[in-house]
Amino acid sequence: MPKFEFKKTLSPDFAGSDFYVKHGLEFDEEFYERTCGIKPSREVCRQIQKAVDDLQHGEWLHISHVGG
Repeated sequence: MPKFEFKKTLSPDFAGSDFYVKHGLEFDEEFYERTCGIKPSREVCRQIQKAVDDLQHGEWLHISHVGG
């Protein structure tokens, strides 16, 4: 089972293959699956969306996973 990690950032690095969600947007689990090759569980999606909802203007949530 993969372990998901997410943290706030003010300076996302779009040069790599990292996944970010901007303040004010919804986490798209289907897009994450297509982009990153793994589907987060419903519980992980809820945790990620809560973290996105807690972002302030100008902040992004960096989402990654290990294992799978």
